Amino acid sequence: MDPLAFGVVSHAVAAAELPLLDEFLSAIATRLGSAVRPLFCNSYDDIAARMMAGALDIAWLPPIVFLGLELRGLAIPLVTNPRGGEARFVSVLITNETSSIRSSASLPGARVGWVERWSAAGYVIPRVGLWAEGIDVRMAFAGERFFGSHEAVVRAVVGGKADVGATYANTDTLGRIVRGAWSRIVGAEESIRIINTWNEIPSDVFAAHSHLSSQERLQICNAMLEAAKSPRGRALVRRIFGSDRLSPWTLETYEPLRAKVLEAANLGLLDELR
Repeated sequence: MDPLAFGVVSHAVAAAELPLLDEFLSAIATRLGSAVRPLFCNSYDDIAARMMAGALDIAWLPPIVFLGLELRGLAIPLVTNPRGGEARFVSVLITNETSSIRSSASLPGARVGWVERWSAAGYVIPRVGLWAEGIDVRMAFAGERFFGSHEAVVRAVVGGKADVGATYANTDTLGRIVRGAWSRIVGAEESIRIINTWNEIPSDVFAAHSHLSSQERLQICNAMLEAAKSPRGRALVRRIFGSDRLSPWTLETYEPLRAKVLEAANLGLLDELR
């Protein structure tokens, strides 16, 4: 097998974890008998574009990027990093604690901050959710702006650059929010209020480009699963990918999100997926 390019969005891996990513990819390479090299992408748009161009063989993809590429027949799912315990992932809409906005009904005319067009929690799920509540997100807002990261959205809301912002939160098994994108920003938790919460979002997907053969995809899948089984492998997966294990991808976990995304795309809410 030729050397493989493994795509990852730069902001998904902290600088301190880069050697750990190299170690995990080396463990996969050992099992494949072929080099696996990281290729860092600047954004979700960037990793999607590189997959479309065939520049990546494998990629660590967030849910919406994966679905967009799968719909184009370019991404074949291999494994996922299932979340458990207090790692359930939801989308939330936040505002400044001093804001008069208390519910979705107050959103028309507001300035909204999104993460990226390919962000599930920071764009797609809130747009679908607000549409279901009767808000026409195509024309409801006085202004819309993409800030590029979840923390940047939180800072925009706290700093008054956006009236509301879409981001993520983690909930416990009872559905209580235990942390969010604001948790690492000093003073932010006391400065924001959550207006809406939507959907548990499925885990990320490690997908192969469709230019690889079915045999190559099976070999890569098995190598990733094997590399994650040892005590050291589990530790690496936990540090790099935020999960206790890697598991084979299953359709059931993605079908509800896929159905909503397709409906939203057909309604014209998500032009990049049409």
